[in-house]
Amino acid sequence: MTPKSGSACGSLVSSTLTRRGDQFTFTPGDGVLVITGNIATDGSLHGSLALIGANKQPFPLTVDGAITPEGFTGTYSTPRCQAKIQLLPTRG
Repeated sequence: MTPKSGSACGSLVSSTLTRRGDQFTFTPGDGVLVITGNIATDGSLHGSLALIGANKQPFPLTVDGAITPEGFTGTYSTPRCQAKIQLLPTRG
């Protein structure tokens, strides 16, 4: 999927969400971090990645939302920011 718009959590313009059956991966900003999770039968999803911050405290990254035929709408959150995301399906 390709993004429709950017966000307040830095450059998420080229983020990718990939669905395989009832599981997904989300790569914020198409960087090296990958958030994984499960997709419910209604299309809703939740995933998280637990990192350890510089201060040795947990630094969780999460993505929540829903997949529809029109794409994905959801929220990407870190301890420092929260961004609304809308990704459109790629055609190919």
